Amino acid sequence: RAAEMNAGLSSGQVIALLRDHGARSTDYVRGLSDDDLDRSRAIPVMGDNPTTAEQFIERVLIGHAEAHLQSLRQCLTYPEPVPG
Repeated sequence: RAAEMNAGLSSGQVIALLRDHGARSTDYVRGLSDDDLDRSRAIPVMGDNPTTAEQFIERVLIGHAEAHLQSLRQCLTYPEPVPG
């Protein structure tokens, strides 16, 4: 749904959103205490065991973003095949 809603954005708009959301996420995470990071709860998509806030940040905010970045880098590294 989010992809459909944002499909018409220019690359400049996407970059601006990434910078804004990244800055807000960074500020939020920096404001968390050790106790906040140690809190855990069951998150069904993360598996059966409770997940701490720190684990969630590492896997989702950092890990998921890194996976997208690697995908983008791969697209820029490998040119499209020449037809025919």
